[in-house]
Amino acid sequence: MGRHPKTEITYESYVYADVNAHQFHIYKIAEWVPLSETHGENWWTNGCRLNPHPFAAEFYLKHTRTSDLSVSIASLQHPDAIQRVHNAMKSTNGLHTLKYVLSNVCSNPHPWVVRTILEHPKIINWGDLSSNPNPLAIKALKKRQTQICWSTLSRNPHPWAIKMLKRHRSRISWDNLSRNPHPWAIKMLQKYPERIRWDSLSANPHPWAIRILSQNCDKANLFRLAQNPGIFEICGYHYARIRDRNGAVCSEVRANRMNPRNHSKWPGWGF
Repeated sequence: MGRHPKTEITYESYVYADVNAHQFHIYKIAEWVPLSETHGENWWTNGCRLNPHPFAAEFYLKHTRTSDLSVSIASLQHPDAIQRVHNAMKSTNGLHTLKYVLSNVCSNPHPWVVRTILEHPKIINWGDLSSNPNPLAIKALKKRQTQICWSTLSRNPHPWAIKMLKRHRSRISWDNLSRNPHPWAIKMLQKYPERIRWDSLSANPHPWAIRILSQNCDKANLFRLAQNPGIFEICGYHYARIRDRNGAVCSEVRANRMNPRNHSKWPGWGF
C-alpha cells in the first residue's frame, strides 16, 4: 500500500464546512487534542479513515489514493467513499475487489453497505458485523446468534445489543465496552472506572468520555482519538451559504403560496 502524502497537522488547517443535510457548520479539531505529540507518521490520516464525522471523511478522501479501496472504505460512511465501492464493482476485477472490500467493512452501518454485505453471506465477517448497529445487521445477528462475537458486540450501541450484554455480563469485553457510547455502557464505566481501557475510550464519542479524555490527554491513544467524532467542535457558520439556502427556500415558498390555485386561501394567510 502506498504511503500517504505527509501533511502538517495544525488546529487551523483542519476546518471543514459541513453542508450535508443543510447543516452549515464549520468544524475544527478541539484544541485539547495533543496534535503536537505526533509520534508516528500519518497517525491522523490513518486514524481519521475510521472516523464517521464528515470532517474526517472529507480530509481522508482528499489525502488517499483512489486505489486504496480496502482501506478507504473500511469504516467511512461518506457518500464519496460509497461511490468508490460502486466504481470498484464496475472495474474488470470488480467481483474480486467487491469481495475483498466487503470482507473488511462489516462494521460499517451505512445502509447500502449492510444490504450489499448481507447479499454475500459467505464473506460476512461475523466478528465485525457483531459491532454493527444497523437494524439489518441486528436482524441478521438475531437469526444467527451462534455467530455473535461477544467481544465486538460489547461496543455495539444498538438497544438489542445492550439487552444481550445485560443478560450475559460475564461475556462483556471491557476493552470494547470502553468504546461503547450507549448510556448503559457509560454508567458501567463510571461504576467500574478501574476497568476502563484508555486506548478504547479514546474512540468513544460520548460527552462524558470526551470530558474525561480532555482531562487526561496523556492517557489517550492518538490513533484511536483520530477515530473519535467527538473531537470536533463547531467553530463557526457559513453565513453566505445559509443566506443562499434561505433565499432559495423563500423563493419556493412564495411560488407555492402565490399560486393562483391558492387564491381562496390568501385572506387567511394575511394577503
